[in-house]
Amino acid sequence: MKKLKKIIASLSVLAVMLSVCPVSASASTLKTSQNKQESNIATTVVISDPETGDVWRWNVPKSDVSINSSTLSTSEASNLKTNSLNEGNNIKKTDISVNVRKYLEETFDSITIQSLRKSSTLEDDITLNTGLTYSSNSSNNTISVYSVFGSTTTEGLYYAADRSVYWRNPGAGLGDIFYPGSNSWSYSTNSTAGNYNSNLPPYSLLECKIRISGMSAYRTVSVMCQIP
Repeated sequence: MKKLKKIIASLSVLAVMLSVCPVSASASTLKTSQNKQESNIATTVVISDPETGDVWRWNVPKSDVSINSSTLSTSEASNLKTNSLNEGNNIKKTDISVNVRKYLEETFDSITIQSLRKSSTLEDDITLNTGLTYSSNSSNNTISVYSVFGSTTTEGLYYAADRSVYWRNPGAGLGDIFYPGSNSWSYSTNSTAGNYNSNLPPYSLLECKIRISGMSAYRTVSVMCQIP
């Protein structure tokens, strides 16, 4: 029974990723304003308990998200491994950071956590970061993804393990999974351009196990960054 619950929990967390598949881009077009793009970047947090099969999901408010977006310099762009790079296409780097501490604590016994915190001399925090490097071409409504990157930053009682990073460019039918062995990472991706659809945009998704020192229980947590 425990094994079955673990499988169900894992499938529930990954449902966000697996629901994204290639479709026609005829219904949606790329936004040309970078400010509008940044304001519409979507962020979700999904937490599951592998032992019970319980799953929690939040659409994170903008007040709890740090969004970083910039255009790469010519020298930075030249270092990317690309299949094709159209001259004049700005390459952007966009990522989100979410402190998942308060979401995580909603899934645990708060009394137990407060008891453990009394023995800690550090401030307890855990921030998950995930993002993509990409370019868009509004003339033919396509988007290319050049790399995925991110980090896990922990302090105090929390620590992260078993990281998995998923990425997808649905319009190109492309995607992959990486398994970072450190707290920060960057991986090159297949940059073949694909049709863009705002309902199924390119994304990166970070999933990891988060444990609390002094507790045997842990949670599987995922954070997603979608390009609007």
